[in-house]
Amino acid sequence: MKRISALILVLCLSLLPIVGAYADDAEPPRLTDIATTRAVITVSGLTAKCEAKVTTNSSLSITITMELQKLSGGAYTTVKTWTKTGTGLSLSDSRTRLINTSATYRLRATFVAGADTVVVYAYP
Repeated sequence: MKRISALILVLCLSLLPIVGAYADDAEPPRLTDIATTRAVITVSGLTAKCEAKVTTNSSLSITITMELQKLSGGAYTTVKTWTKTGTGLSLSDSRTRLINTSATYRLRATFVAGADTVVVYAYP
């Protein structure tokens, strides 16, 4: 019984370097100016409604760029771009576009405030 326990312990310890080799120790970038982001795409009939909102930690110049993207040939391509800018603690935008009901769409929203840039993808 002791031999089996020792063998199991040796096997477990020998696997630790393998597990550690695949661990991602990189820390994600810290946002200092953007507090929250939100992007939503809703498809209803022939219409896609795209919405985006950002809040900041202090009053700043803010830009929201929304791209309605269509899946074509295995890759998404932008079919419509909207940009809205403002200054303050938050900014939101909402736009609609007629779409092809047989196609697949997503929303790519880019938020820029101060030193921060965040890109968010939303799917219906």
